[in-house]
This record gives sequence, C-alpha cells and structure tokens, in this order.
Amino acid sequence: MSLLDMRDISKVYQMGGEELYALKGVSLTIEEGEFVAIIGPSGSGKSTLMNLIGCLDVPTTGSYKLDGIDIADMSDDQQAVIRNEKIGFKVREAQMEKIPFMLVIGDRESEERTVTVRKRKGDNIGTMPFAEAVALVKKANEEKELD
Repeated sequence: MSLLDMRDISKVYQMGGEELYALKGVSLTIEEGEFVAIIGPSGSGKSTLMNLIGCLDVPTTGSYKLDGIDIADMSDDQQAVIRNEKIGFKVREAQMEKIPFMLVIGDRESEERTVTVRKRKGDNIGTMPFAEAVALVKKANEEKELD
C-alpha cells in the first residue's frame, strides 16, 4: 500500500463561463520513506497540487488516498487531524520572509500542551501555552514590528 496515491486528479475553476484547469489528469504515488519535491514553472499547478495533498482543498475529479484511506470519505474534522498529524511542508525561504514568527510544536510541546515561539531568524522567544502564543503572534502581525 502506498503512503499517498492520487489517480487522475483534476482541479477546475469556473471563471465566468469558462473552465480553467489548474490540474488535469495528474497521478502521483509516494511510498513511505520517499523524499519528494514538487517543482515546475509558475502556473504549472504546484500550489494547487500541494493544497490537495495537504487536504486544504478537494479535487474536482479523481481519487486521493492517504494511507489507503480515501480523503473524499473524510469529514472536515478528520481532514484537520490528517493535516495536524501526517502532513508537513517545507516552505521556501522567500515565503518565510513574510512570516515574522513560527510556532513549533514538537513531542515535548505536544505533551506539555505548549508551543515554542521563534522569530523567523531562529531566535527562540520562549515556550508558552498555545493561546498565549497565538495572541503574541497576532499582536506582532498587527503592529508589523519585531524586537
């Protein structure tokens, strides 16, 4: 059984009376332990594919199974659990510059129900309860000011 199995995936957006295919007939299989990079020119559907893989969007047609389970059969809450427990993405440095803080949840933090907050450049601000960390990040984003 494949870790990820996508078959004939298409994503179509309606633009007025026209159909715009962001993906058309894409198939992808990823086995456990494989390292995969999605690359291609601008407009080739990379972000659309990543949104589908990450259960942030659903395909217009095709099937997507993760660990043998059809994503289409999952509720929004079940998909949220998948995003939380099974899927992670490496973000490009250019995108990271837009993010002033990162929230890091590892095994220790998960057990303690806390979050480690880091500035984008890697300096730890500290470990705190999740709600406190969210408030800190929200305030910093509103002020657009970093220490």
